[in-house]
Amino acid sequence: MRRQILHLKKTKTDLKGEIRVLKEKENEFGQKMEQWQKREEWFVMKINCMNRKITEMENGMTVKMEEWKNKEELNALEIEEVET
Repeated sequence: MRRQILHLKKTKTDLKGEIRVLKEKENEFGQKMEQWQKREEWFVMKINCMNRKITEMENGMTVKMEEWKNKEELNALEIEEVET
């Protein structure tokens, strides 16, 4: 009986140690999750910023293309006027 009690006490002590280790790992995991969430937020911000810049560039190119098209049309009209 005494041996069983000692064995149970040892098992209890071992389990407490394992619980402590698991809690430490859980805390470390929580910290890593926070870091990954911050990184994810940063990447999302960067991607959104890049998308905005690309959209601005596309809009700028659209305006430039329209300007070039208008210049070409004006040149064509001027050439027609000169020819007639």
